[in-house]
Amino acid sequence: MSLNIYENEGVFELHGKVSSYNAEQVKKYFEIMLKMKSRVIINLTLLDNMDVSGVYAFYELLLHATAEGKYLTFKGANNPSLQVAFLNSGCNLFEFNYFQLSA
Repeated sequence: MSLNIYENEGVFELHGKVSSYNAEQVKKYFEIMLKMKSRVIINLTLLDNMDVSGVYAFYELLLHATAEGKYLTFKGANNPSLQVAFLNSGCNLFEFNYFQLSA
């Protein structure tokens, strides 16, 4: 299944699957969005699946955003299709502490 990204009222909605096949491209897409915007919100609620590569790509994106002084947040923590990827990765994108990195 492919991945589609739509912007809906300033929130980027992801539909489909984020995997090792497309995780790097997704990360690069949002790096470009972060260059154009100071604030990016990514909604993962409608994703059908995500693997550990996707979680790591989004985590690296959070680190990048923080280093650039940009605001990046994720919605969709309640999506049961993603829970295995988060458990296997050990990363939690939804409780990211920006202040810890800037201290």
